[in-house]
Amino acid sequence: RRVTMHLSARNPLQDLVSALTGGTVPGGGQTQGTNPLDLFSVLTGGTVPGGGQAPSANPFAVLTEQMSSAMAEINAIQESLAEAEYSLKFVLAAKDSGEREKRCLMKVAATAVVNDVLDMVKLELNVESKRLALEFAGQALPAHAQIHICGLSDGDTVMVVPVA
Repeated sequence: RRVTMHLSARNPLQDLVSALTGGTVPGGGQTQGTNPLDLFSVLTGGTVPGGGQAPSANPFAVLTEQMSSAMAEINAIQESLAEAEYSLKFVLAAKDSGEREKRCLMKVAATAVVNDVLDMVKLELNVESKRLALEFAGQALPAHAQIHICGLSDGDTVMVVPVA
């Protein structure tokens, strides 16, 4: 399950609480207006500026529980990524008809960084001195991204291409 939060420059704390609570304040009701004091009042269980009582439930406890659950899920994903490996094929096309393409098959950790993988591939293909990059599905892989972010799956073929 992927959760995306969009925080605005207007009031990121209020947006965070709204995102975590689905737009409602724990204990019922909508999140307060754009006044940060309203949000503070809701979080502390005090009165809302302009009169009226904030919801009676302790939003800190609810938010803490939701954040703990989200952090546990993130940690589980990171642990599973740390153990995941992809078996990838790497191909360096021949420059001309007199040369053969070079290929290798490598097991790569899902959390490996593209630049580090490229260095390993260059060693394996014996082309350490060449300026090369990795491409997948016609797109250059970002040098500092982890492999699992690049859309690769086990058994995929990655092209090793000259840097222009």
